Amino acid sequence: MLAPSLPRLRHTPARDVPRTAQHAGKAPAKEGLSVAVVGAGPVGLLTALALSRRGFRKVKVLDRLPQPPKPEEQVWGDPDRSYNLGLGGRGQRALLKFEAMEAVERWSKTVVGRKDWSSGEAKVTLNNRRFMTKVIARDRLSSVLYHELQEKHPEVEVQFSTECSAVDFSQPSPRLELQRCGPPTALQGLAEEESCEVEDAEGGSQMEAWSNGSLSLPSR
Repeated sequence: MLAPSLPRLRHTPARDVPRTAQHAGKAPAKEGLSVAVVGAGPVGLLTALALSRRGFRKVKVLDRLPQPPKPEEQVWGDPDRSYNLGLGGRGQRALLKFEAMEAVERWSKTVVGRKDWSSGEAKVTLNNRRFMTKVIARDRLSSVLYHELQEKHPEVEVQFSTECSAVDFSQPSPRLELQRCGPPTALQGLAEEESCEVEDAEGGSQMEAWSNGSLSLPSR
């Protein structure tokens, strides 16, 4: 049995979207919108891609796991190391909306029907749906979306081997506590302290980020 397709992305009304990101595909007048996405799985990466397309220019994705292999690597050919997802109509429409379906389809297999032996004889049922189910390993899907994000929206920072262990909402600017994890090879590039300071969309509070400690987001 195939796993359920990706959940439908809910439309956010324009009144709930910051002023500088109300028009899809148009970057804000100045860089200021700050978003942290915890989890670099298919949903997290597609969310980051969607936010970037809507004009958010300070998007950081965090994941405790190391960076997945590239989509073309041989490791994906091992069926014992893969958990397959079935992408139905909803999942494919979401990927089409954000122009990622072509890349995903390249590494997917198409389900054209099924064969049933319950009656003792093979019975073939062909799929006549508008969207033919596409099957792909879950982590391979993440890898495809990661490379799509890096190619089309390089301004989005994806930080692997970094776990969000806690979130503090007691202050005006929520603070994320980050912990580095994984083998030493996965921690390259995270050792040096990095800080930045920008104004948010409202021109009020500021954001400070440290790659080896914590991440503070501006209050709304």
